[in-house]
Amino acid sequence: DRYPHQLSGGQQQRVALARALVMDPEVLLLDEPLSNLDAKLREEMRLELKELQRQTGVTIIFVTHDQLEAMVLSDRVVVMREGAIQQTGTPTEIYRQPTNRFVADFIGVANFIECQRAEGGLQPLAAPDIVLPITPPKHLADDRITLMVRPEEIEIDREEGQIAGLIDKKMFLGDATEYIVLLGQQALRVKTEPKVDLASNETVYLTITKCHFFAAS
Repeated sequence: DRYPHQLSGGQQQRVALARALVMDPEVLLLDEPLSNLDAKLREEMRLELKELQRQTGVTIIFVTHDQLEAMVLSDRVVVMREGAIQQTGTPTEIYRQPTNRFVADFIGVANFIECQRAEGGLQPLAAPDIVLPITPPKHLADDRITLMVRPEEIEIDREEGQIAGLIDKKMFLGDATEYIVLLGQQALRVKTEPKVDLASNETVYLTITKCHFFAAS
């Protein structure tokens, strides 16, 4: 037998949850409960919390700055900035259909490309020699537009694609490989399967398969 303060971080969190649940609450507020745990324990506790909610059916309001926790644990996500709600939706909606640049940047990894309209598409301000063959939606009438692209929404190839770039950095992540590709002064993060094996300083070709548009910042 031990007192709560003699337990490990994960055990203390389990005790705190048990104390709260024994009261059979209608709503349970958890304010960053995993913030002091190491990475492996955080992952274990995320799975336990998900299963606990499924078994008890209790409504949980989970406050976190960790985007992965928000995506994994939530049925619905509310993204707030300075006390104001920016967007409400399912994790999939928040990630795939962000309503503004703040949400896109806060949830997940995003490339932002400041562009201006040009003949044949959009011209990145940081890479004026390149024109992206992309047509912005009609409701954005300004000449300046911000293009947002997720790293996994860019295909990379040695031989063909929409635009040429130069690999600046390569990062092996285990289940994926991430590249930093330079288009002039514009750096793009590109995420691929590990079997795609390219080298730093290699010229490659990129194809943007999906993108999002925002009014220029």
